[in-house]
Amino acid sequence: MIRNRRDFLRSSALALSSGAAAAFVPQLGLAANLLAARGKAFGNYKALVCLYLAGGSDTWNFLVPRDSTAANSRYDTYRLARGGVFNATTNTAGLALDFNQLVPINPQGQPAGSWGLYPYMGNYTFTPQGGSSTTQNGMATLFNQGRIAILPNIGTLVEPMTKTEYINRTKCGRRSSIRTTTRKRCGACPLRTRRRPSSAGAVRWRRAWMTATS
Repeated sequence: MIRNRRDFLRSSALALSSGAAAAFVPQLGLAANLLAARGKAFGNYKALVCLYLAGGSDTWNFLVPRDSTAANSRYDTYRLARGGVFNATTNTAGLALDFNQLVPINPQGQPAGSWGLYPYMGNYTFTPQGGSSTTQNGMATLFNQGRIAILPNIGTLVEPMTKTEYINRTKCGRRSSIRTTTRKRCGACPLRTRRRPSSAGAVRWRRAWMTATS
């Protein structure tokens, strides 16, 4: 006998309305309450929160080297690669952030304050309507407390690859890296990279960044 989904659901509802099944239904509610009660006992709950930003994020200005303003420093390489620090009057094409705008962070194994985050990643004050102001920890504080980590230079793979294929650049790498950063196109990659102004400086800055974070 051929039965469709509608017939199956109808017969299932009739079965649940019978005596034995109807007596069992309340037990399902008790089981759910028990699971909920047990869930509340776990105070050290952890969650992985993923934020997908519409339009993307300028990652070059999210995590920035903050070692020194001296010539040939990592910050100076970043500044030159981005066309200098933006100025509404004298340098409207510049994309780099001013050294003093960066919110310093303290990565393990590196000098304190040698890296900085985007200016809005610091602590902020929230004032609800009709309420009192409270100060909330920003991402920089959470990072320094060891509560969050930063994973730079990641993205969706264009195709499966092994570690050897990645090192030898015989296959395409991360799609986001190909689209948003300046990198040499591998021989097997059908996609073309978009070169930006001062590409040589961008390549030097990328290498310095990867060396510091590897």
